[in-house]
Amino acid sequence: MKFFLSTILILFLPLSLCGGENFSVELGPQRTVLAVGSDGLSFFPDQPITVIGNAPLTFLLTANNGRINGTFVMKGDSFSSARLAGTFLEPVSGTFDNGYAGCGAAFLNKQSNEWVCLYHAEDHEGGKPVPYNKALRSTYWSIGMASVDGKTNKVTRHGRVLMGETKKEEIKDDHRGIGDVSVAPDQTGKFLYAYYTDLNRKARVPATICMSRSPLSSNGRPGTWKKFFDGDFKQDGLGGKESPVVELPGGPDVIGPHVSYVSELKRYFMVCNVVYFSDIQQVVSERSGIYWTHSADGLRWEPPSKLVIGQSVPQIGKNYTGHPTLIVEKSDATSLTGQLLYCFSPSWGTAAPHSPHFLAGRSFSLRLSKD
Repeated sequence: MKFFLSTILILFLPLSLCGGENFSVELGPQRTVLAVGSDGLSFFPDQPITVIGNAPLTFLLTANNGRINGTFVMKGDSFSSARLAGTFLEPVSGTFDNGYAGCGAAFLNKQSNEWVCLYHAEDHEGGKPVPYNKALRSTYWSIGMASVDGKTNKVTRHGRVLMGETKKEEIKDDHRGIGDVSVAPDQTGKFLYAYYTDLNRKARVPATICMSRSPLSSNGRPGTWKKFFDGDFKQDGLGGKESPVVELPGGPDVIGPHVSYVSELKRYFMVCNVVYFSDIQQVVSERSGIYWTHSADGLRWEPPSKLVIGQSVPQIGKNYTGHPTLIVEKSDATSLTGQLLYCFSPSWGTAAPHSPHFLAGRSFSLRLSKD
């Protein structure tokens, strides 16, 4: 496990731009940001961290509080000093999010002064134990939407906005649907892009990352989303088909995107998880873990490259490294610096001697250079 304790990585990755330009990425050593049990929370972050304020730092954290799998508001001077300030979203019995409501995506529409929040929703009713982890039960994934009034901070739920091709009744003994959503504005300022895990396993067996878009003027409301399919945004958000925008050769799962658009660099940056099935039987992964990629237009992405090695699905007694978030703190035309935050457990489980995942982090810096 030395890799997680003190390694500093410098990764030189080719960038397909004219002029022989490359990105170099440097990661600092792993540190614990928020330990298990902070303010009574555990199993966090279970979606990307979503920052919604800076004075003080205010962010949304998907976690379990011993009663629900929901989204909580955290406030503090830093991520490590933040404390529980309230509940943002919680599951609602009898709805599409009856078992889980995890917000990992929010965007402030400055024109309307409204936060557009998309969240990972799970229907747990009738779930069965999954083959690789008897502590988990099969669920049906979809994506819900909530908004926050920028003046009153009132949270309004608007229902489901994105749903996969697979129907709930087609599930046998695993998770299916679409989820793990991240949002970013397109570079023109006309659309809101949503990136998510396609776990339908219908048209494609491996999980991939797909996308939809909605006019920014619609504030992400239900009925305004169109999925990217066969080169265009032409499929309905609720049940339509999708084409992958990020996948890897050989069929590993590519899941859990977090996307940021950095205007100074004129590029989209994504961190995500990759799951090689050959790693599932091992205690420590060889190729699975956190990867990153980038795009000039948000549609055509470079092949993902490794950042941190680790098991990318929770399994009792094994290390777990998932749900990454790239926090951009400073950027200019040639570089950015910030933090790579993610969940980690050295030996995942719900009871001793194992432990739930907690918030870990590393410093992150990226520089654009020319050969």
